[in-house]
Amino acid sequence: MKKLVVQLFLLFSYGTTVAQDTNNNIPKPQSIIPQSGIFILHRKIAIVEGPAWVTGDAAARVYCTQLKDSIGLHLAIVNAMSEGTFENAINLKKINDAALGNAGYRIKIKRPAIIVEANNDTGLTNALQYLFQIIPKKFFEDKNPKAKIPLSCSEITCKF
Repeated sequence: MKKLVVQLFLLFSYGTTVAQDTNNNIPKPQSIIPQSGIFILHRKIAIVEGPAWVTGDAAARVYCTQLKDSIGLHLAIVNAMSEGTFENAINLKKINDAALGNAGYRIKIKRPAIIVEANNDTGLTNALQYLFQIIPKKFFEDKNPKAKIPLSCSEITCKF
């Protein structure tokens, strides 16, 4: 009987710990540094790929398809002729940062743009999956293509 009570207690304790974890994103970032402000993701936002991405548009297309299929939100993908940060856009930047590892990424959600940095396509895919996962549940239920999705400004880093 005592074993059963201990097992139930441990099970209950584990369940409440998981339920309180509001960051159930996979993979879980190593750091999230909150900053002031809100970035609004909406249908006039474009995904801008810098010229360094040769195959990055595959990950961008998957992200756009997920948004369109699950929320109804359609984003355009634009290939930039030069490196830079474009306003009202999700900017994809290929970098060379050994600290991120092979599949890591850094996302800077700011006003007026989001900057996604990764060493390769795997990191870019992981970053865009994270951006998809942080969209509030309400927008999946509403499926409004004209939705304006607020994302809290922050810097997110995931290292592999």
